[in-house]
Amino acid sequence: MPSDVLDFLRAIHEDASGKVEIRLLGDTKLNHGLRPIQRYFHADDLADKLPRIKAHAEAYGYAVFFGVLPRLTEGGTAADVGPARVLWCDLDYKDVPEPDAWRRIDAFPVPPSIIVSSGHGLHLYWRLQEPEAPHILASICRRIAYALGGDRCYDPARILRLPGSRNLKGCWAADGYLFDADTAPVTEIRRYEPSRCVQPFDFDDLPEAPAEQDAKRASVKREAKQIGATLPEVVAEALARSPRLTALWHSQGKDRGDTSGSGYDLSFACSLVCMGIRDSDTLDAAVSARPRVAGSKPASVRSIRRTVDRALAIVPEAPMPDRGEEPPPPDDPFDYAPAEDQPSDRRPIVVVNRERLAMLEATWGAVLAGNTPPRLFQRAGALAVLRFAPDAATEIKAASVPDITGIAIRSARFVTERTTQSGEVQRSPADPAPLAMADMVANPDPGLPVIDAIVRSPVIDRRGQLVAAPGYDARSGLYYDPPEGFTLPEVPTDAESVILARRVILDDWLGEFPFASESDKAHALGLLVLPFVRRMIAGPTPLHLIEASERGTGKSLLAEVLCAPALGRFPDGAPLADNDDEVRKKITATLMARPQVVLFDNLDGRVDSPALCIALTASRWEDRILGMSGNASLPIDCAWIATGNNAELSTDIARRTVRMRLDRGMERPWEFKPTRANLRPWTMEHRAELTAAALCICASWVEAGKKPGTATLGSFEAWAAVVGGIVEHAGLTGFLANIREQYEQADPVHNEWRGLVLEWWHSHGTAPISASTLAAMADQHEMLNSVLATALTARSRASRVGRGLARQKGRIFAGLRLCAKIDASNNGTLWMLEVAEPESVPTRRGPTPVDPAPNGWNRSYD
Repeated sequence: MPSDVLDFLRAIHEDASGKVEIRLLGDTKLNHGLRPIQRYFHADDLADKLPRIKAHAEAYGYAVFFGVLPRLTEGGTAADVGPARVLWCDLDYKDVPEPDAWRRIDAFPVPPSIIVSSGHGLHLYWRLQEPEAPHILASICRRIAYALGGDRCYDPARILRLPGSRNLKGCWAADGYLFDADTAPVTEIRRYEPSRCVQPFDFDDLPEAPAEQDAKRASVKREAKQIGATLPEVVAEALARSPRLTALWHSQGKDRGDTSGSGYDLSFACSLVCMGIRDSDTLDAAVSARPRVAGSKPASVRSIRRTVDRALAIVPEAPMPDRGEEPPPPDDPFDYAPAEDQPSDRRPIVVVNRERLAMLEATWGAVLAGNTPPRLFQRAGALAVLRFAPDAATEIKAASVPDITGIAIRSARFVTERTTQSGEVQRSPADPAPLAMADMVANPDPGLPVIDAIVRSPVIDRRGQLVAAPGYDARSGLYYDPPEGFTLPEVPTDAESVILARRVILDDWLGEFPFASESDKAHALGLLVLPFVRRMIAGPTPLHLIEASERGTGKSLLAEVLCAPALGRFPDGAPLADNDDEVRKKITATLMARPQVVLFDNLDGRVDSPALCIALTASRWEDRILGMSGNASLPIDCAWIATGNNAELSTDIARRTVRMRLDRGMERPWEFKPTRANLRPWTMEHRAELTAAALCICASWVEAGKKPGTATLGSFEAWAAVVGGIVEHAGLTGFLANIREQYEQADPVHNEWRGLVLEWWHSHGTAPISASTLAAMADQHEMLNSVLATALTARSRASRVGRGLARQKGRIFAGLRLCAKIDASNNGTLWMLEVAEPESVPTRRGPTPVDPAPNGWNRSYD
């Protein structure tokens, strides 16, 4: 039953937002004491409930029904149901015999998707392409019922028998006991084609049902009230409250047996006796007042007396026999199971219908107690949860209300409590309160563990301790999630091991990369160890630029293999957009995933992005989240990497960049045939050894006292101290030695002004001079070409030099600061040099002689 029925319920309630109503009903024809049980579940939550429901229903004689339409609120009226993708019809064999019913189905223009045999009829279901409103569904079902001759079971709150349950209709004996229950028919699925879906307009050709059909049931009740004046009061009350008894009054509603007038008399009398009416005179009056079918003779007094005596004999007056040791029906079968089969449930109980704060505290207590090993965390003051996937890396994401609801249900048993009149406290299963779950998401408990990030390799935390145990590390706030099969070898820290580790990395692994200088090789080692010691760096890290003069030199390959030991995979590269607004959006989206590495591959054109400049020198990034009105404040603790061919950097980007240059010395470097051709797979195969080698150098530096590096870089002092110290501890030289060369390449205008300032110093010293004098000097020595190339007159050249001096004011060139002085006599500005760094100022040697221009050419046109 469970698997088939679960698929059936999922098909009926697909795309529905509400819950499935499950209702257990006792036989309504006899008063044997079974109270109805009504519960609401999501379809997927019924997998473990259905076997218990079936066993309980068969043990105590319940009929099991389900709500055809989803319940948006817990109730049994049309106001409680929501849209659905299903139509239905109930064909009863007493109205339409079984062979005729199947013939009608075969001839119906729209074949049903699902047919269920209820034992005494057929339930037909049509699945729709899209959900429709309940009143539309009921209107179509009404026409289907009229066309097929089905029962009037098209109200939106309709319940029908659940497949897999027994139809115990007619199996109750008069003494309240089931007879021959094992042979009762099982409600079973006879046709199951859920992929067959229809549209509402497929039923447009069906005839409309007569309006009087809907009022038939109400008229029966009204008639019962009208005839009450001629009956004993107790019989009139019974007719008013029992549709079954009213149907027998009208010679209707019998499923089998004697359908003659005397047969209905006996059934009517037995029903009254079962209701506790045993007075012979009352029964005689009731049976004699029962209306007769047109054309039949009225019953004689003798036959009525014989019918009443037979009814009193069939239904004995004695109380029902003792059931022995059988326990009474439990209040809630959804948690019912025999004691020996009941699993041990040690979850604490949380009562949801108690004071809200107490309930919230109890829920948090259960969640914290069950959060071992930790899965629920707080990160940056917000609730976060780990997400595990079979074939993907573990991720941490912001927790949602469904996330915390699922964790709460697995941590505690939520119940409601009520006190009976006898003072007994009864508990019933319940769902966690949605408002409480939303509050838990908005206000995480301070007792939750704090998580910083997820790492895929062992790392060294901010205190210099190695984090190598899989799982959550409370001291560092890191969650180490190693790939399957990864085992870290022993990490020695002695001097000989450091030398061996350096050889493994730089010779065996990276030995065939054509580094242009020792400085480039030192920066490559620094990039390798950076992810392992990032937690020790209290500040930003620069952009690591891997560049070459020609494509195919190995820039992207070097970036990928340097990151693979720490990441457990090769990094994903992305281009850097030309539009700074797009760069800002890309940085925000990337940092929200908390990456260890950000790679901009194949830089093209001039790189000048204010957003990237901010990200490189900031510890946190704040920006508006796309599609939302709020801002996100994200930590920046990744390694920034870029690759490109002779990348042209702005001065702001160049100041934030360290360079690794590759030079193969070939016209076509991609034709180089390396000794190890498959470096990528080799790197992943030997990832454990490479990781151990990198950690060996880092851990040895920590053990040696964490001596900071000798070179430094503005805005990145903490990075230079840690990474530079590790590189120098490994025995490499040249760390940050190519920075000046990089700056000069990035700022050719600076070099032009520096040349002019030196000539100015040699010619005039610290004496104030005008912009026109400097323009003439630049023209004589062919300086400031980028500024004066298109200036055609002396006046325009002086004007351009003046504007350029204003932009360079205050800057230091060769130890000399460029200063301005107001010339009050001429209402202008004079320019002068001031010694700022005496040790950098060259000795004055006088003006440089001007060579005559060849063929008398010079740059003056006036």
